[in-house]
Amino acid sequence: MSSLAELPLVLSADETAEVLRISRWAVYESIKRGDIRAVRLGHSLRIPRDEIARLLGGPPDDEAT
Repeated sequence: MSSLAELPLVLSADETAEVLRISRWAVYESIKRGDIRAVRLGHSLRIPRDEIARLLGGPPDDEAT
């Protein structure tokens, strides 16, 4: 992916791991510690695209052009 704007609005742990270039285990541990904000939908965890932008130091969606 060439930009954050191309990512889906919410990402799975696997997708987040790929974008951040860390393991899926590290994503789940970061969520557990509160380092990554996630939303639980049933049995699934989803990470908002804005959270990925925050982690990477980029602007949230509403500020990106």
